[in-house]
Amino acid sequence: MAEPFELTYRARDGRPPVNLNLHITADGHAELFIGTSTSIPVARVDRIGTFAGQAPANELQAIHDYLAKHDLVSRAGTFGQAGPGTPNRFLALTVGEQHAEFKLNSGQNDATIDGFERLLHHLALAMIDQPLSAVEASLDLQEAEGQITPTITMQAIGSEPMTVLLVDPAQPVFTLYAQVELRGTKTSPGSVTFPAVLGSIAFPTETVQAMAESGELPSGVTKLPRDATYRFELPPIALPVDASAITATGSIDFWLPDGKARSSLSLQTATIPLT
Repeated sequence: MAEPFELTYRARDGRPPVNLNLHITADGHAELFIGTSTSIPVARVDRIGTFAGQAPANELQAIHDYLAKHDLVSRAGTFGQAGPGTPNRFLALTVGEQHAEFKLNSGQNDATIDGFERLLHHLALAMIDQPLSAVEASLDLQEAEGQITPTITMQAIGSEPMTVLLVDPAQPVFTLYAQVELRGTKTSPGSVTFPAVLGSIAFPTETVQAMAESGELPSGVTKLPRDATYRFELPPIALPVDASAITATGSIDFWLPDGKARSSLSLQTATIPLT
């Protein structure tokens, strides 16, 4: 019989931005918080917030099997050096009566620890199907006469409301920001192809503030009601004619209040191919 384990795994900062907190109890219950769509290395997701429930059986068993094969708790310590491009990670692991803590930074190249982190990432990805208090985003594109008109929709999901700050009327710097970015492939005069950002369009800040003033968008710290839906129709943007493999991705930036502090959240839609 596999020994019970309990763990806490956190990852912060880096480029693209990461904000992940995963806790698994000895009875197999998992709670995950992700604050950006790029928090899980194995896949970009279109949901952020808190997710909770029984950990998926296959991913949980894979962790049990890995811990039975590798004596991970004997390898506690600090690995790598802090670097601006790589998220700093912390792992607290208890297996049976043994406890170990790990600080994982840029340059960490321990294959056993790498393998365990990948299992945690896959479990985190599976957990987004169990929203507790979260939001998700989608992107709709209407194309006409060489232009697209994008609409980003953000919807509250889960059994409990998510507390957020979309617009702070007292501090305009805290105003929701929504945009759509086009990416694709271009070809140089020397016939070299390369990926490129082809353009972007933002939802006007003054329109966000007007929505808050009219009550169409919550103002100040608020709990989003279950299934609450907010739509942002952006101005049209021209489709590039000198590029191929064009895609569009929407994003919404807002905040998670923590007392007087504000933690930034970044939610992205799925990427839609245009050509």
